[in-house]
Amino acid sequence: MRFAVVVSWLPLALLACGGAPSTSVLVDASVTADGGPGGNTQTLSCGAGSCSLPAQSCCVYDTTPSTYACVDGPSCPLLDGGGGGGQGTALQCSGAANCPQGTVCCVFEQPNKQVASACQQTCANNQAQLCDPTAAVSGCAADAGACSSANVSDWGLPKGYATCGGVGN
Repeated sequence: MRFAVVVSWLPLALLACGGAPSTSVLVDASVTADGGPGGNTQTLSCGAGSCSLPAQSCCVYDTTPSTYACVDGPSCPLLDGGGGGGQGTALQCSGAANCPQGTVCCVFEQPNKQVASACQQTCANNQAQLCDPTAAVSGCAADAGACSSANVSDWGLPKGYATCGGVGN
C-alpha cells in the first residue's frame, strides 16, 4: 500500500542542509510504506519519487510510515523543524546501481551523528555496504555476506533497504 503526501512549502528550519538562506524551499516529500533502493548512476529512488545524482540526496526519515524527500546537497534538514523523524538518513546511493564502476555504496555515521551514504572504493570498518535485496545482483562480494535487511534500522532505514551481511551501526 502506498500513501503519498506532496509538500510544496517547508519552513526555514528545514534549510539546515547548508543551502542559501530562504523563506521556503520546494521539495517533493512522500510518506510511503514501500520505499527502498533503486535507480542508477544518474537517479536515486526516493519513496514515490527520485532524486538527481550527484546534486541531491534522498532524506529518509524514521516515521511510520517512512517519509522521503529529495534535497540539494549531502545532508538532511530536520523534519518538521525538529519534530518527529529527526534529522533523517542522507542517501547519495542505496546500492551498487547508483555507484560508478569500481565503487560500492557505503553507509556511515558522520561526526555530527547524521547517517549518510556515498560511493567509495571500499567501506571502512565503522561503515556498512548498502545493497539491493531485490536486484538480480545485489552488489555484495562473496565474503561480505548475503544482502540482508537485518539491523538496517540501526542506520535509520526501513526494511526495504539492506546491507551486505546485515551489518548494523
